[in-house]
Amino acid sequence: MLRTKDRDDAQLRLHLTRMLADGDYGKCQLKLLEASYAPVYRGGRRARQRAGFKFSAAVHDENGSRIGRIERKIYTDSHGRIVVNNSYMALVETATGKGYGKSVTSGLENIYRRNNVHRMELRATKRGGYAWAQADYRLNPRASLREESLSPTPAHLMDAVDYSPSIGDRINAIYDSASSYDKALLDSMRDRFNGPANDCPSPQELANLSGTNPRLGETMMTGATWHGVKIL
Repeated sequence: MLRTKDRDDAQLRLHLTRMLADGDYGKCQLKLLEASYAPVYRGGRRARQRAGFKFSAAVHDENGSRIGRIERKIYTDSHGRIVVNNSYMALVETATGKGYGKSVTSGLENIYRRNNVHRMELRATKRGGYAWAQADYRLNPRASLREESLSPTPAHLMDAVDYSPSIGDRINAIYDSASSYDKALLDSMRDRFNGPANDCPSPQELANLSGTNPRLGETMMTGATWHGVKIL
């Protein structure tokens, strides 16, 4: 689908419909909504354009009710490796916390592995700041994306319409109300942000941080915006 010279959207939709139908999503089903060939922009402030395609699908529960929607962008990188960008996933409020999201994610990952996908990338935001950390996504190692994920946002940019708090911003937001013990934990995490890359705490380590507040990490990472990657 990526390497064909005949970029026919109708054929793309046909292939994706079959591919999604063959997936095992536990109690869920995925039904294709839209698919088209289009330039794909890699995340971050320094976006780069790649040839690829995008698709969206509806998530249905075991009763056939529509409970959510996903969007994915797929392209090849400069080394010819296939990359999936998890650009959007949302479930209705009544469907959250019931394992539907994990089932969909797991089923799609199995499809990606069968089709030689190298990695998945995403920009975690809002609830995803915590959820994708627990799914063991790592910080994207690209320097610009790592900086966006960890560094506090300059004050003059916080009023921007598209402002999203980084992990550093979330630490600052909860720091003053934290206990002395929890402040020491947060300080130790920040110190490691500026150290060797291989010593930087993973999003999962941050999400699991526990101190006087046993949910310190969850509080910090819920609402944090960061760029993640998972190698398959």
